[in-house]
Order: sequence, then structure tokens, then C-alpha cells
Amino acid sequence: MKTKNLLYLAIAGLIFTSSCKKDDDKDTPKNYTHVGVWNGKYGNGSSEPKTNYGMVFFDGGNMHAYDGLAGSGSMATGTYSTYATDSIKGVYQYSGGNTFYFRGKLNTERSRIDGRWGADSLATSGGTFYLAK
Repeated sequence: MKTKNLLYLAIAGLIFTSSCKKDDDKDTPKNYTHVGVWNGKYGNGSSEPKTNYGMVFFDGGNMHAYDGLAGSGSMATGTYSTYATDSIKGVYQYSGGNTFYFRGKLNTERSRIDGRWGADSLATSGGTFYLAK
């Protein structure tokens, strides 16, 4: 009899614990990756970004930047890295020799990168940009 009671208690405990649903699913971050095609705009100096701009980020830290939408316009090649879980920085060079740096913040809710670009390694001399996936 004691064994039956223990068995019933164990089964009831399993049913109860497996039927409870966690409410923290809302707080779980989305599966997010920066890898892929991004298009947006850039601006010079303090001007609002209005000129088409594109980047393609590949696995392994390589990238392409476009003076136009991704896949069109002049293409530059470069490298990038991510840091602080929500930031990205990189450098790219056009075949004519112009080298540019960028730093941006990844906004996972909007699938967007907002940042600064420039000819200096701190990416402060050019202007601002945004890219959307």
C-alpha cells in the first residue's frame, strides 16, 4: 500500500511540474545575428543620413561595404568585429585606396545598426549612418 501511495504521489508530482509553464519566455532574447545583408543611409558631418549605403557581414569577420545599396555601387572589402554583445566595429577599403572605419550599436528589437563612420580609427570624422536588416 505504501508503495502505491508513493507511486501515485510521484506521478502527481510529475504531472504538476510538467504542466507549469514558465512566464520568462518573454524575456528571452531573440536569436539575433549581424551576419547578412544590411541597407540604410549615411550622412556627412552633422547632416541627417540621406545617401544610400549597404553592408554585407559574413561569418568569420569579413565584410563588403557599398556606396549604394548592398550589391550595387562601388564595393569595398574589409573586416569587422563585435564587442560588448551589442556593438560592432570595422574597417573597409575601396579599390581606389580610400579607407573608412565604422562603429555601431546593434538594436535587436528593430534589426538595426546605428553608428558613426570616418577616416579615423575612432570613426568620428565622417558622420552618422544607420543600416536595417
